[in-house]
Parts: sequence; C-alpha cells; structure tokens
Amino acid sequence: MPGCILRIALGLTLALGASGCVLLGQSDPPVGAGQLEELVNAPGPPLFFAGPTFAGLPLTHAEREVEGRALFVYGSCDVEDPDGFFGPEGGSCSPPIQIQVFRFNPKDWRPGVVQGCYRRAPLRGVATVRHDGLVLFTSNIGVKIYARSPAEDRRVARSLRALDGTVPPDVDLPSPAFDVETVLSACS
Repeated sequence: MPGCILRIALGLTLALGASGCVLLGQSDPPVGAGQLEELVNAPGPPLFFAGPTFAGLPLTHAEREVEGRALFVYGSCDVEDPDGFFGPEGGSCSPPIQIQVFRFNPKDWRPGVVQGCYRRAPLRGVATVRHDGLVLFTSNIGVKIYARSPAEDRRVARSLRALDGTVPPDVDLPSPAFDVETVLSACS
C-alpha cells in the first residue's frame, strides 16, 4: 500500500475480536479489478465485501492471507501532524470502514473465552453479534465489520456480496455451517 503501513492482528485475536487495523499515512489509490480477481482465484473460504465503493468511499486495500483470512478497507485516513511529532509517516488512525473475513471455529467462541460479546438482531438471514465490531456468521466464516457507527455497520452488512459474484447484496447470506445457538450462548 503506497504511502501507508498496515498492521494487522490476525489469527485467533482476529477471530475473537482484535481491534481494527491501523493505517498510517496518506490516501491510497483504489483497488483495481485485477487485484480483486486474484483474491477470487486464491484458495480459501468465501469472501464477502461491500463492492468497489461504499458510501462514496473507494475500496483502498484488499488482501487474503494464507489461511484464508481477508481484509477489505474502504477509504483511508490522514492524520494532521503539523509539528512532525509522529515522524515522516504521520500519526495513526483507523480507516472509515474495514471488513474482516475469517474461518470460524466455534470451539474458539465459547462462554468464558469470549468477553464483550452481545447478541444483535439477525441481518441478511444470519445471526449477528457485536464484539468490537459487528460480526455476521455465515457458511463456515465470520465477517466482522468496523464502520463509523453501529448504524453504518448495519448498512455495510446489508451491502455485503460475495467477491466471486455468487451472492448479491439483496439476498440472504448462506446459513452458518455450525451450531450458531451454541456460539451465541457465549454472548449476553
């Protein structure tokens, strides 16, 4: 990502609610169709994103990790640092919208392990919780959305579509491939 440094906390911390990614620096160019095509063809679980733009924000970063985890970032952030306190890279901030996709293991999401998890109304035909972001459970994955407000989280969720085009934004997401009630028992 030119002009930016991206630090991502992935692995179990991603699945259990690490805070959003941090972008440092200036604006990034939009992600091109070729880069998205590479993600579609990479092995791993299904990927969901909000399209090439959302609420006027371009998709500025898209990546898939070896284990199938993925990150989609909309917009970027510019930190004003007139005194140069943060050095040549500037300060840190979170971009307006991030979507994290990860394989979901229900064994990692159980009472006593998961803290700060709250049940929310289903969206797009699947169960959701608030856990440091809005989490939707679909297929064998979790989709975690970080936006500027809970209302915007829900708007992003309603716009989700499969990267490969198999699930448009106006239909229900695939049902979870695991016992979602057991998972939800970990949440208030």
